[in-house]
Amino acid sequence: MEQKNVIEQASESVSEVVRRVLGLIVVADFFVVIGFLGWLAVSIVYQFAVCGGLNQSGKAICPNALYDTWYSLWTPVIQPALGILMASVILQATANAIIPKNEE
Repeated sequence: MEQKNVIEQASESVSEVVRRVLGLIVVADFFVVIGFLGWLAVSIVYQFAVCGGLNQSGKAICPNALYDTWYSLWTPVIQPALGILMASVILQATANAIIPKNEE
């Protein structure tokens, strides 16, 4: 009897695996994007609290390595992370609408 329950639990359908994997991707990428947002917020607070803001021409008064590093990652890392988050949310919603749930 116990072995039968283990076999039933182990035999997930493909739709359940797809739904579970998409959910994991959404959650993981969400926290990555939130981390980058926190990094940007810290660099802005540093710029205005420690460096004194911007001069009249809009340039930084002192060098801000936090922002410069964040900005250097904008195109190769942060934009793809945002795109993956948006695409995975859309795919997850589509999969949930198309694939029927197995309710027991």
